[in-house]
Amino acid sequence: MTFLDSIDYKILTALGRNPLATVVELSKELGINVKTLSKRLRRLIDEKILHSTSAQICPAPLELEPIVFFIDTKIKNVPLIEKIGEEHPYTTFCTRCLGSVNGLMKIFAIPRNSIKYLLELFNRLQEIGLVEKYVFFSSIAKWNYVETDFTHYDPITDNWKFDWKLWEEEVDSIRNVGELEGYPPSILHRMDEKDMKILRELSIDARVKLKDLSEKLGIPEYHLSRRIKFYLDNGVIEGFRLSLYSKASNLFDQFIFKCKCPVDVTARFMKAVKKLPFQLTFIPTQEGFTLVILLPPLGISYLGETLQKYVEKVEFMWADYRTSRRYYFYGEPFKDGRWQTDKKTLVDDILKNINLK
Repeated sequence: MTFLDSIDYKILTALGRNPLATVVELSKELGINVKTLSKRLRRLIDEKILHSTSAQICPAPLELEPIVFFIDTKIKNVPLIEKIGEEHPYTTFCTRCLGSVNGLMKIFAIPRNSIKYLLELFNRLQEIGLVEKYVFFSSIAKWNYVETDFTHYDPITDNWKFDWKLWEEEVDSIRNVGELEGYPPSILHRMDEKDMKILRELSIDARVKLKDLSEKLGIPEYHLSRRIKFYLDNGVIEGFRLSLYSKASNLFDQFIFKCKCPVDVTARFMKAVKKLPFQLTFIPTQEGFTLVILLPPLGISYLGETLQKYVEKVEFMWADYRTSRRYYFYGEPFKDGRWQTDKKTLVDDILKNINLK
């Protein structure tokens, strides 16, 4: 990998703040010549430092419900359970973990009122000995996403210079925590199968040129532009996520903090994590919250100490960033205005496809 300098990191930070910014807009913001910026951005992509810019699809407007599973299993069973995730049409994320849970964390976005099929699937896996135990949580509010801010990173010393003490004081100083932000209402009745194809492509590459997307999907550019605005205005796209090569920034490891606490503490940390400069996903759940975050080594103790001041219980896991899988939005199960929800598709066929019955 080519050495990255301060200009490269400024570009990555600017993209994190405004993932859809044009080269001209980035040039004005950073004070870098358009031609120079274009070359640097192309190099970051070609050398796979910047893997992708993905649209984050909010499940609620599509009448999907996010469910987080923590699965204890033996390491020999992990690849097979990962394969089950690949077969399941509503899988959105999977990572191996080690700590309070030894096995996998998996996230699904399932159609409303279909949790029974997911539980039946995992109960079957328990019966045949692939899963030792599992717990699951539903989400009670919108998730929070934060992108990496490299202004706190020194590429010369390869160190993060973030003031954890100041952040702890900011957590303590929050007085009006407010309410957690609820999900936007359903607009599924205003969408069709073409919308699902557009959303999938945006989840793969949100910076795709409209001309290229139009040619691929056979949809006029003006229609694509109007639909993308519709998704943004109605909360279908709730943000964007950069996928970066971890070694570019001394962020080698991903960690999971599963916290039990009252809802006001969840709201406090929902506000507080927005000040952190590390890529993270904050998930409010009925028992508290789950935080998935990329951290430099020293950040673990600082963050853990602050969490312990407020939450009733912290469960800590190391997550294998190398084998983590973030799945692109998959709209194929959406047919004739509704999501496919039947036992054959969501249980029987999955087990059959991996030679389990």
